[in-house]
Amino acid sequence: MGFVGNMMFREFGVLPETFTFNYASIFAMVSLSLLLLAALLSSYYPARIASKLITPSLERKWKPPTKPKSGLWEIPLPLRINQIEEVKGLILFLKEYYLGVGIEKATFRVDEVKVNLSEIEGLRLKLMVSLAPYEANVKELVDIFARWVETEKSYSFLISIQKMSGEES
Repeated sequence: MGFVGNMMFREFGVLPETFTFNYASIFAMVSLSLLLLAALLSSYYPARIASKLITPSLERKWKPPTKPKSGLWEIPLPLRINQIEEVKGLILFLKEYYLGVGIEKATFRVDEVKVNLSEIEGLRLKLMVSLAPYEANVKELVDIFARWVETEKSYSFLISIQKMSGEES
């Protein structure tokens, strides 16, 4: 815009023919830096407020609220789903994941997967998992269970991990 303005001023005789703007001056760099700084600062404050609304505490990582007790660990998950179709979809997605990409990782291997989508018996995914090192023969039964909570009008999730075999550490 400034370049076009310069050419128009020359054409109309406002500026002499020999007049040229110094586009490489330090002022151009300073003004662009100020514009960039203003844009960054104006987006920082709303982002900070939004992050505090999402996770209001100082603790940004979720930690299991329970500890294992004699070979059984029940972990309530901070996940609520209102629709049963979505719960079934999540369980089927987890089944597909653990039969595909998640079947073997560096720290565990999924040996068996069972799904129950009956509302009467409970919506659940059961996994028989072997833990590394595999020579120690440590196996766990992982049960991901969805239950209806009437007070919240939603399904909550619980993971139950039961040690089936292997030595105590």
